[in-house]
Amino acid sequence: LVVVGLSARLDSESIIYALEMILYICVPVIAYMSWRIFSNPYFSWDAVRQIITYAWNMPNYETVAAATFIFTGYVNMVIFNRIFHRFRVRHVWAIVGVSIITLLVSIFAPIGILGAAGAGGHVYPAFSTVDSLRIRYFIIERMIYVFYVVYMCLSLVNSIIHWHVGKELILGGFGLKVDKGEAMTKRRKIEWWVLLLFSLITFGTSFIVNQYILNDMAIVFLDVRFAAEFLLIALLFYAAWRKRRKKA
Repeated sequence: LVVVGLSARLDSESIIYALEMILYICVPVIAYMSWRIFSNPYFSWDAVRQIITYAWNMPNYETVAAATFIFTGYVNMVIFNRIFHRFRVRHVWAIVGVSIITLLVSIFAPIGILGAAGAGGHVYPAFSTVDSLRIRYFIIERMIYVFYVVYMCLSLVNSIIHWHVGKELILGGFGLKVDKGEAMTKRRKIEWWVLLLFSLITFGTSFIVNQYILNDMAIVFLDVRFAAEFLLIALLFYAAWRKRRKKA
């Protein structure tokens, strides 16, 4: 909480650079782990083909809400967009390709190792999948050790980004913009209170929330998040329309 809280106070540009460096380190390792999973002789392609037969079944709301969470990072552009000047999205085909590969790996890797029915019996199937792999590199004998390092790096950066975005949204809601002088000093003071509130909520709920309650909370969060994103996008379009109308 101390590391995440202090890091969330950094400016948006510094956090983006940190994310870039972490990705440069972790992506090759993730690619290696994915290759080891799909090249494993015990990987069951029959289980994968069995799941593909359900491709034409209509998913329910909870399934779509959970599946789309992997792409919800675009919401952070509400804050990070301020540091991109004359920003243009290039190589859209690469973004689509990487997104499809990410989905296929996250879906089929646990199914191929744990089975079509077995993958659903684990709370964290990714951990169980990687824990079943063995490697022989010096003192590292199990892939789970490598996975833990990557997972902790990405989780730490992910927490910092979401705390930073949440903090900026709250401060922006109170009209505290990035400025200099006395306004900046006031903003810095309120930042501490916002991050302290985040820390107290996180620390306090760890004593009263067990695994079952956490799973129920995650389902509610995913359902609400999916609907709230459409509301956020609508508000963004409305704000842009108001701004253009004032200029006109």
